[in-house]
Amino acid sequence: MSKDLLPIFNKDPKKLSLAEEALLFSVDEPSNGKMYILLEGQAEIVIGKYMVELAQPGAIIGEMGMIDQEPRSATVRCVTPCVFAEVDEKRFLNLIQQTPVFAMELLKGMAARLRRIDRTI
Repeated sequence: MSKDLLPIFNKDPKKLSLAEEALLFSVDEPSNGKMYILLEGQAEIVIGKYMVELAQPGAIIGEMGMIDQEPRSATVRCVTPCVFAEVDEKRFLNLIQQTPVFAMELLKGMAARLRRIDRTI
């Protein structure tokens, strides 16, 4: 993912702080209509028995649930204390329309994760 996104979200009023070992969400949980941008810390993204990513600041997390409203496809656990910006559907649509770098980073991130998962399995 990209640290280019951090300036867009650093002053975001909707921040979620989680402690080390806390879960952002678990596989099969219903999507809550939100996705997240990791602002601080590290979080692991786990699918089945595989850690597919150690997310760093700038990572987009939970975008699939935002897009298709399906249950979460992975578990996200904080490896360190983490701060996330919460993005609801209204803000997501605005970002896609108004911030081309966001849309491109979203697509790049999804493609990179898919390629990592393909190599893993």
